[in-house]
Order: sequence, then structure tokens, then C-alpha cells
Amino acid sequence: MEYFHFNWSAAWPWLTLGKGLANTTWFIQWYEYTGELGGSLLILVVNIMVARVFIDMKYIQIWKPALVLVLFAIVSFSISNSLETSLKLQKNRKSFECVVAQPNINPYTEKFDQSLMTYINPMKQIELAINPSQYHLTEDTKLLLLPETAIIGYNDEATLIHNPLISPLEKLCRENDLSVISGAETFLLYKSPQNTRPTETARYSDYESSWYDNFNSALNFKDGSVQEIYHKSKLVAGVEKMPFAFLEKLSINLGGSTGSLGTSDKAINFKLKDGTKVAPLICYESIFGDYVTEFVEDSAEILSVITNDGWWGETDGYKQHLLYGAIRCIETRREMIRSANTGISAHIDLFGEIQQQTLYDENTAFKCDVHPSQIKTFYVQNGNLIGNTSSVLAVMIALSALVNIILKRKNPNIIEIK
Repeated sequence: MEYFHFNWSAAWPWLTLGKGLANTTWFIQWYEYTGELGGSLLILVVNIMVARVFIDMKYIQIWKPALVLVLFAIVSFSISNSLETSLKLQKNRKSFECVVAQPNINPYTEKFDQSLMTYINPMKQIELAINPSQYHLTEDTKLLLLPETAIIGYNDEATLIHNPLISPLEKLCRENDLSVISGAETFLLYKSPQNTRPTETARYSDYESSWYDNFNSALNFKDGSVQEIYHKSKLVAGVEKMPFAFLEKLSINLGGSTGSLGTSDKAINFKLKDGTKVAPLICYESIFGDYVTEFVEDSAEILSVITNDGWWGETDGYKQHLLYGAIRCIETRREMIRSANTGISAHIDLFGEIQQQTLYDENTAFKCDVHPSQIKTFYVQNGNLIGNTSSVLAVMIALSALVNIILKRKNPNIIEIK
């Protein structure tokens, strides 16, 4: 059921059992083989073993589930120790300097709603991201990371070169000879007749007399201009997309946009000036292990996450989101840099350990050295074997149950198929 919940139209795999071990990264280094569903399987098996102990009242047998946990801890330690030794032997291990920004703009009262007195205009929002970052920029800085929707408003992708909101980032890129990855709200207009919908998510504008798509995007500024664009592809059901196609017709326009955002048709990595490939994950996408491996299969050497965790307020939501990123680092053995508009911005190493992080509700930035990796873990190379296997077994169990029901109705005395 967890694997299914990663792959249907209303996916919300936030509470997958394997994610519950995210704050014990020392114990889950074996996720590089199994992915987080390995953690789900372990939790289920150990709980069944403990339940049997109490059901059968054989309390002396409690050592069995305890031994399973100890064995997994030993395996985790062995994997971690082996990888650490291997990294120490790499004397010329590549690294580069990165600056991560956290503008700290409240999404409810300052960022989007222009009707509020507390609303901050789009250009000022860009300044709040750039200003604290400039104190950390040096001639060695190769990347500046800004958060999700750092650039807000109606930004036509066809005319970005003339967009005044883009100019400060283009200038920063030129003057400091670096790449800038930033989130942005963007749209595309299509030259299609009214009776021909160009994409499944396109909407028709009577004002423009044309079809258009809205996107939650990541932009890669390089050599003084926007060189690459990626559109968020794992959308939040009910917020960024209608979960099922037939529901599009039932959506109600309450003054905002209706329907679903557009998406990229595949994982797209951004290239820095030195050729390093960075995965531009946008917010919710970082909780999908299988999807993140698509970026790594396309040679992503660093994972970046741009997010706006301020929607959670001061709850455990933004803390959980940070920890789920640590799982992706273990599964893929990639370092992660994370820029949150409000929440926690961080640098996480390939062991899932948080090396640097900001506090909640502060306008700040920090500098870190990140190490690109070309390791291809078993999980990346072979995919989600536990999820795929469980899907096949689920179908077989369902068919077996159906056959038993049919046979019992025909002959109540028949022996069940096991």
C-alpha cells in the first residue's frame, strides 16, 4: 500500500513507515540498498515478531526481535565505516563553495496576498534573498541557491530576458562568475486554436485568447542569463493539481487559478559553469525516493532542494521535511544543499548527517563546501525492488483470495488454496 501511494494520482507518501527512522541516520545506512521501504518492511516484521511474543505469552523470546535490530545496526555501522574509509582514500576529492539563502518571508501574510498591508513586493523579496547572501560570496563561490518561488508573479518564460525581476540575479551571476539556482512562478502561452488543448494541464485565457500553463519552476542562471528551466513534476494533490483528470471539470474558480500546474516530462539536471550536474528538486519532490533516483541516473552529482516550509508554521512539518531529505542522501549517496524560504535551510552530507542548518524564522544565508559524488548505489542501479516485489505479491494474494471465494461458493467443503 505504501508503494502504491507513491505512484497514484493522489500521492501523499509523507507518513511512510520507513520515514519514521529518518532521525536515526546511524541506523539506516542500509537504505542505499533497500530505500526507505526497507525501513517499512523492517518495522512491520519486528512488530509482528513482538506481537507474537505477547500473543503466545513466550516473553523469553523477546530476544529474537531485539537481535534483528542489533544485526541491522551492525550492518549499518559496517556500511558507514566502509564508505568513510573509501572517501578518506580519495586524496583529490572534488569540492566547491556554495552559498544558501533563506529570505524568511511569511507565505500567509507577506509573500503572495497583495491585498494585505504586510505584503512585500516581488523586487523587495528578491533583495531579502540576495542581501544576506552577498556577505558570504567569494571568488571561489560556484553556486548561490535561492528558495522555491523566490521570484513570484506572472513571469512569461518566453520573455524572461526582459523581466525586471530577473535582472538582479543576472547581474549577480555576471559580477561574481557563478551559477544561481532560484525558484520562480512562471507561465507559458501556446499558439493553439481554442478547440485544441495543447497539454493536459493547459487552461484557456479569454483575456489573452490563448492557452497557457502555470508552473512552479526552478531557473538556472549561468553566464548572465537563464540557461535552463525545470518545472516541478511531483505536485501536491489538491493544492497544485487536481488528483484525477475528471475532477478538472468540477474545479471551481474562486478568484485564483483553477486546475493543475504544468510539469516537466522528465527529470532535468542543471549544469554549473564547471559542468557539475545538480538536481533541482522542488519542495515536495524530495519525499519521493524513486523520483530522486531519476536525477541521479542522469548523472546528478549534488541534490539541491528549494522549498517553502513556512506553510507548516512552527510545527513538526518543516522539521520532518528536512529529515526526509537526509534519507535521499543515504539512498543515493549524494550531498544535499537545501534553501527554504521559511523553515530550515541546510547542508546534508552523503551519510544523511546535517552539517549546517539555519534556525526557523530568520533572514540569513550560509556558506558551505559541497562534494560532488558519482557513486551509483544498489538502490539507484536496481530501483525499488521491495516496492516492485510487494506489488507483484499483492496481486497474487488478491487473485488467490478471489479464487478461494469462487471455489467456496461452488463447493463449501473445498480446501482453501494456500
